Formats: sequence, structure tokens, C-alpha cells
Amino acid sequence: MKESLPAVRVRRHPVRGTNDPAVIHAIVDEAYYCQVAVGRGDHEAADVSLRTAAGIATVSAMASHMWGRIYAVRAFDAVERDDPDAAIRAVQSAAGAAARYGDRPTCSALLNPVAAEAFAMRADPAGAALYARAAQRVARLFVSSAWQAMADNAPGSVAHARGDHAAAAKRYVTAADRYVRACQPYWADRSMRMASLESALGPAGART
Repeated sequence: MKESLPAVRVRRHPVRGTNDPAVIHAIVDEAYYCQVAVGRGDHEAADVSLRTAAGIATVSAMASHMWGRIYAVRAFDAVERDDPDAAIRAVQSAAGAAARYGDRPTCSALLNPVAAEAFAMRADPAGAALYARAAQRVARLFVSSAWQAMADNAPGSVAHARGDHAAAAKRYVTAADRYVRACQPYWADRSMRMASLESALGPAGART
């Protein structure tokens, strides 16, 4: 799976002011690099990148475009460290930031499937379902294979939380196919790994 990740850091965008469009590009850079670092298991580098992104967002007039993305990656980092409590705290922080600064659902799209997965890790199907529905709402905004993939991935987490591993595996396989179409091999590989884990668990049972 790590072979599907880029080996170099993304290009930096100079930021000239809090309203500069380059602010968003800088946040995207940091969030993307953090995803790469998390995927490689380099959680220390991910934390540094997230702190850099948060520092930019704190002084930016474009915060509504940023905090959802930042907390989504923070939650993803926690999920990959097998820490659902920290992931859910990041999700809750994202909700607080949205209430304070406003939200752009397309900028925080990653938050939904990651939040669903975190709640599933806690065996909380209701919490997972809340974010699965949010992922499906985002997928209806524009035609996007990546957002459709997220909308398929999140219900897989709901099925897992309910103990329906066959349904979860089917959802994850569908998500993987859509990620392939979206040219996102890391997420495709990850979804297939999740599908394999669900298949191993069988048609019913609990996470071990």
C-alpha cells in the first residue's frame, strides 16, 4: 500500500496575506502531505504538518475552507494509530470550528468517511450512520468519483459497526473501484484492505 504514495513533498505556495488565495493552496499542501505521512506511518511528520496548517488557518480570513480539512486529516491520523477516541475528538473539534467559522462541505469531505470509521471502531452504528449520510450529501453536490467513493466507504463502516461484515466488504470493494477511477491508488488500496478484513471476519461478528 505504501508504494502507492508519492515520495516527495508537495510544492509550497507563498502566502502574502490572510485573504490571499494561496492560503488555501498552502493548507491543501499541508493536509495532503499529512495524508502521505500518515499513510507511511510517519505520525510525527503528520503532526508537524497539521500544526503548520492550523497556524495558517488561525490567522486566515478563509478559515471556513480550512478547519474541516485540517480536522479530517487529524482524525485520519488518529484512526491509523488505532485511537478512535482521539479521532472522535477531532471530529467534534471540526463541528465546533464549523459553528464558529462556517463550513464548506466539499473542503471537509474526507471528514465524513473517517468519522464513520472512528465511530465504527467504537461499535457505534448511530454515530457512523450520521457521517455516512453526510458523505452521501456531499457526493450529491457534484459528479466526482472520489466523493462517490467516500459515500460508499462510509456506509461500509456503518455495516461493520452493525456486525454485517459481508455488507461492509461489498461497500469497501465498491469504494475501492471508485477510488481507482478517481486516480487515488492509496485510498483504493486501503479500501481493499478493509474489504479483506471484513471478509475474514465473516458474515457476522465483532471487531477484534
